[in-house]
Amino acid sequence: MSNKPKLIIHVGPGKTGSSVIQEWLSSNRKLLLDEGYLYPKHKVDKNGISSGNFRSIFSEDKNGRFIFDVDKASSLIEHAERDGVEYILLSSEAFINLVKPLAEYFEDVHFIFYLRNPIESSESLYNQSVKRHFNTLLITTPKVVSFNKLLKLHELTKSFAHRLSLRFYGDNFFSGGNIVQDFLETIGLRRITVTNAKVINGSYSFEALEFKRLLNQFPLIELHQELDIFLQQYQGDISSFSVYSEEQFEEYKGKATVALENMFSLLGLENSSFQKVVEEQTQRERFSQVLSEPAASKILQSMYEYSPSLFSQVRNIVSSKYLSFLDFSPLNDQMFDYIARPISPMKRSLSTLMRKLVKPEVSYSLTGSPTRENIASLMQALRVKRHMDEGKFLRELALYFEAEGDILQAFKYMNRAKFFRPQGELINRKLCEYADVINTINIKQFE
Repeated sequence: MSNKPKLIIHVGPGKTGSSVIQEWLSSNRKLLLDEGYLYPKHKVDKNGISSGNFRSIFSEDKNGRFIFDVDKASSLIEHAERDGVEYILLSSEAFINLVKPLAEYFEDVHFIFYLRNPIESSESLYNQSVKRHFNTLLITTPKVVSFNKLLKLHELTKSFAHRLSLRFYGDNFFSGGNIVQDFLETIGLRRITVTNAKVINGSYSFEALEFKRLLNQFPLIELHQELDIFLQQYQGDISSFSVYSEEQFEEYKGKATVALENMFSLLGLENSSFQKVVEEQTQRERFSQVLSEPAASKILQSMYEYSPSLFSQVRNIVSSKYLSFLDFSPLNDQMFDYIARPISPMKRSLSTLMRKLVKPEVSYSLTGSPTRENIASLMQALRVKRHMDEGKFLRELALYFEAEGDILQAFKYMNRAKFFRPQGELINRKLCEYADVINTINIKQFE
């Protein structure tokens, strides 16, 4: 019997929580190593998304094709043997398309495949194509419901005496209530408890999805990377939705039910509970794939507050005379002009008050506890309009100091603004920005 480390390969596939699993594994490599599992390091982007550690055993040839790299595989095994681990753990959705060389080369492989309700999966894959792959088309139902990749993997594992774990994707099926716990138990790590799995690659709201589809007409990669980050955090009014028509939904549901029954029969499995979920699936609220003018305006307003630079880039694209052949409606120049209109009289008044506040002869300060009483006294002394609350006053005061180049004072007042608006998106983002700046300078110069 071989003493070589056993290989565990999570193959996804797409839209079954792979990013969540990979983020947890990547963040807990030391814990896994202590438990006897080597999980090779891989890159994770600012959204927490990665392609996993596919490149640990695959390389790209001169034509851009990925080929199994025997040298890498051998080196990985040697690394695992030096560390004295029992398992090598790999995770990547890319593996599902190249499983044969893995089954042929390694002696003992445990493949893990997550099966998602095909109705949910089809819409999720479409949404992903809009988010990441510049899709501009309206949704259509796939012509067939295919489980060929799973069936091929099943045959390979039988031929080479490997093991295949078929796990069902969904809160009702996850052991332990979340996909990370389910995955850990599947690979034998029941000792580790994960109560909450971090959300990675979160879904867009309906409004964000349609906004992105509109901007996909001009696929400038740098712009869309920043736009994606913004739209992922944007809180639209519609978070649960379906863009299938009623006819499309019912048609695809019928296909999926029959295909699942055939697939389970070929695998020699029975899972009436999973099939029942698909058969009884009801459609979420349907929305036509049209971005309304109010929704577009709301997104642009939020974008302007989030990043004026991103707002300007989008504005330049939509307003460009060279791109007049593209239809970006309902986005138009008037909408951009209105959102980026000059500062209101109320804000101009506040800026005047701020300038007065920082003059040497004015002794008002916010030292001590930021209670409503002492903030209110300051606002009264400066004759701030009654309809401006304490949190907004302090936020604008911090932004003034930022504009004046006094980041430490800006941090001070933004920190007090958070006392009154703890969930304020702009407040929390600015606090992080200020902290980064302050960390790079000598604090003593401000004392």
